[in-house]
Amino acid sequence: MEFKLFSEFWYICGVAEDAYVRTSPQKGYEFDLDSASLGWLEQIQPLIRDLINKDIIIRPHTNRLHYRLRFFHKELVTKILEVKNNPELVRLIKPEFQQQWIAGFFDAEGSATTTGTNQPMLSIYSSENIKICILQELLNQFSIHSGVYLPNDRNVYQLYITGHDNIRDFACLIPLRHPDKCARIRSFFSP
Repeated sequence: MEFKLFSEFWYICGVAEDAYVRTSPQKGYEFDLDSASLGWLEQIQPLIRDLINKDIIIRPHTNRLHYRLRFFHKELVTKILEVKNNPELVRLIKPEFQQQWIAGFFDAEGSATTTGTNQPMLSIYSSENIKICILQELLNQFSIHSGVYLPNDRNVYQLYITGHDNIRDFACLIPLRHPDKCARIRSFFSP
């Protein structure tokens, strides 16, 4: 099965930016994601089940108040790592798959907050500048304007999206699944 043809695959590749992903013939081919949001992991669970035709169990994390979605699958984990290690591949796929990758990336490594002046802002974080550049390039192609910031005291880049119209366009175009982040974005537009 060629996973790269499925939008679910590209969403999971975006999510993998916050997951532990390893290929090891001795220890297995592992994808391990933890989150405080059980609801989000429950959104991801059927996507993975459909890709590998195998039940995935979500368990409480053993040493913190998070939940853990973990599976072993040689072919899928290998393909996910191929994309994670070579993000340039995302430039070559169909726009609908690019939107899925952005959605997974935001759901895993993004936030919806307000600035000090109470203006809404979306952010996506990565320590890899190339991934932030690709995200910004793709968003520009979808007419969503963003900026990039690197704090002096950290080595994590922040791609940020501000402006009600810009955030609304992002929320309408990018198929987000994280229930808490979706609710926060909706709250920006509530009276």
